[in-house]
Amino acid sequence: MYKNSKAKKKRPGVDKEITESGNSSARVDNCKGPQEPNLTNFPSEVLQRIFSFLPYSDLFTSTLVCTKFRDNASDPVLWKRFLIPAMKISQKDGLDRLLSVLKLPRFRKLQLLDLNRVCLAMIKKKKGKVYSPHMKYRKIEQPPDEKRKFLKILEVASKLPLTWLNLSYNDLPSVFVSSPQFLSRLILNIPHVDLFATCRGQGASSDFIGNVLG
Repeated sequence: MYKNSKAKKKRPGVDKEITESGNSSARVDNCKGPQEPNLTNFPSEVLQRIFSFLPYSDLFTSTLVCTKFRDNASDPVLWKRFLIPAMKISQKDGLDRLLSVLKLPRFRKLQLLDLNRVCLAMIKKKKGKVYSPHMKYRKIEQPPDEKRKFLKILEVASKLPLTWLNLSYNDLPSVFVSSPQFLSRLILNIPHVDLFATCRGQGASSDFIGNVLG
């Protein structure tokens, strides 16, 4: 038998170069390329700056993404001008739920608080009901327990850096019958307080607010 004359001859120098070149290519292929941008790698200051441009609905959604997003998107500075839907919460879930919402850490620096119609003194009379002709509203007597809950809500509000508070349409005379001094401090410590229709109804003194502020 004759050996194949076309058998491949070894080329020490060339083969070594090819081998090393192949190994080098393999090493390059195994290296990680540039990583895609990932918001979770951003510093907290940058994340909070980004979050400051989001509407509150998206800001809340961001708290559900991951722990880092939750911590940064819950910063009280980002929520200081959020208007808590207090009337809706109180009517749907009660004053206890509203109180727990106000105590959330993200609202520690809250500046605006709308508590109108949370502890109603009057409601508009329904059609077909017979009341005194000169009355457009009928009196509501809030249970003592509800008044105590409302007072606790205002105690929490008094510790917030509020610049505006709306207490309109609430039964303030009956809530603060034994603690007018607290209401006086609350009103005088907040730059803007709305007190529209807080003394409506039979037995409500029109001088109540004047006495509190006096």
